[in-house]
Amino acid sequence: MKEYGESYAVRARTIVPMTNEKAARGKDLFEPISSIDNGVLLVHKNYVVACGKKKDLELPKGLIVHDLGDVSLIPGVINCHAHIDISHLAGKTQWGAGFSAWLTSLIPLCPRHEPEDTREIDAAREKALAQCAMKGTACIGSIASPSLRTLAALENLANKKGIRLIHLCEAFGQKINALATVVDDMHKECPNALLSAAGHALYSTTGETLKAASRIAASFNRRMSLHLAESPEEVDMLTSGRGELYEIFTHGVLPPSWTVPKMRPVPLANSLGLLSNLLAVHCVHVSEDEAELLAAMDVAVCLCPRSNANLACGTARVETFIEKGILLCLGTDGLTSSPDLDVIQEACFLKKTKDLPANALLRMLTVNGAYALGLPLAMGRLAPGSPARFALLPSCLELKLSPR
Repeated sequence: MKEYGESYAVRARTIVPMTNEKAARGKDLFEPISSIDNGVLLVHKNYVVACGKKKDLELPKGLIVHDLGDVSLIPGVINCHAHIDISHLAGKTQWGAGFSAWLTSLIPLCPRHEPEDTREIDAAREKALAQCAMKGTACIGSIASPSLRTLAALENLANKKGIRLIHLCEAFGQKINALATVVDDMHKECPNALLSAAGHALYSTTGETLKAASRIAASFNRRMSLHLAESPEEVDMLTSGRGELYEIFTHGVLPPSWTVPKMRPVPLANSLGLLSNLLAVHCVHVSEDEAELLAAMDVAVCLCPRSNANLACGTARVETFIEKGILLCLGTDGLTSSPDLDVIQEACFLKKTKDLPANALLRMLTVNGAYALGLPLAMGRLAPGSPARFALLPSCLELKLSPR
């Protein structure tokens, strides 16, 4: 997305403002979406002032109107799950051989302690955020380790690119004190930052730590993010104690007292009380009964289909999730498992592989993502007071529109 200055207007053949849209589930995902033909977006100081038909708006004298031509303009999109902090590891991991093979290639690249010189790391993060901005990303659910230095660096870099981050500070292993301290310090260091918490996964993090992370997220009136039911290896470890994941995480990560729960991921998360305030990421290996449980507990599910395909994890049962009325949103995961952080490409991938209607996918990219991350109502829309972030609708997403 280009930067046009303090005050400007943008004209497009069609504008899809999503103004009256709410988070949608089930059949509501497929309803027509209102659009504005020959629309104009009026912006002042990075916020939308007005949006309507060109003939109906009184534009300030001398205001420059940037005509984008024969395109459809949509609100800035919401990427609900991205590992921006490890963008410097792009191209260094193994794809296509399964989740454990990928993880085995990733672990040696992640040092236990943050290096003193982070210039190369920050340059990769800035490049990734710049690419997100150019694709019209408005907000990212940013998974990051509990390091004040990392969180503050990401916040500053994102602010430069006009992107809001929800910092999903991630608990890993068996310790929670560091997470709570860093979240508190980040709140003092960057009072305007949007904060929440994440747990890495049920196979890597103790139940008590995950419950504490959930409480931290709830203190900010947001959901805890959790990688859930991502791979067959996860299911195998939690139900039987077999496989490579068991070998990886029971040697130095989980405490010696940890025992195999002999439960599948979704029931285990429920037994720990985690489903009541959860943004569950991936959810590839979820049964129909488990999908009903997710729906009953109002769990939001973030789909990352390209990452799942690249790591040979399987395919989420999207049709079942829609049928059960689960709130769905989209994420990219990180550059260690996806070619880019363009969340619109996740929608295009689902359109191609699942033949989902574009209307449903646009709602997942905007209003559903905003709701899942606990963002203000103005996010995911082009309405007065909304951030002036917008994206171009790609040709793969032909909407069923209701012009007004």
